Amino acid sequence: MFFLHTLIVLGSFFFIEFVAWFTHKYVMHGFLWTLHKDHHYSHKGFFEDDVPDHSVVSRFRKALTQSGAWDVLLEQINKQLIQHGVLLKQGAIIDASMTERPRKPTGKSRYTLTGDQEVPIEKELPARVDKEASWVKKNGKLLYGYKRHYLSDSKEGLVLSVHTTAAHAHESKHLHSCLAKVSLQEASRVLADK
Repeated sequence: MFFLHTLIVLGSFFFIEFVAWFTHKYVMHGFLWTLHKDHHYSHKGFFEDDVPDHSVVSRFRKALTQSGAWDVLLEQINKQLIQHGVLLKQGAIIDASMTERPRKPTGKSRYTLTGDQEVPIEKELPARVDKEASWVKKNGKLLYGYKRHYLSDSKEGLVLSVHTTAAHAHESKHLHSCLAKVSLQEASRVLADK
């Protein structure tokens, strides 16, 4: 019975994939091309319908962060949530997440040993490499990017403040940066990793 169910699932999957491929190739690129072609070409004009790619959104977010507008925007959103009784600020949880960068250094790096730590030898990086990001090893995997430290409401889980650092920064060193951006009630409990 298990074998039959597995065959039905796999058969359904391959049939749906075939229908999607066939429809795209022979219908959308066939007699419905006039409805489908607009996302294949760039449009210039007043009614631009191209969707911005990830780099536009990333540059916008970076500009907001550098100008300090990101914190102001988050503060205004949180004020409205407090006014409507959604956010109570009776406690907070701080945690961090990694954001990988595709513009990372490639090739092998040589290291020199100093005490207990490995320190990379300084080398000239190409212009395409994001020089503000850094390497970190997480769950046995090397990641190149940034670490976002989040302070969120312990009841609803809504984000109260965000502080972004290079990936190698330890979470405990940026607790005060996140706490300084919000005003919690006196004697509020703050939960954090060690």
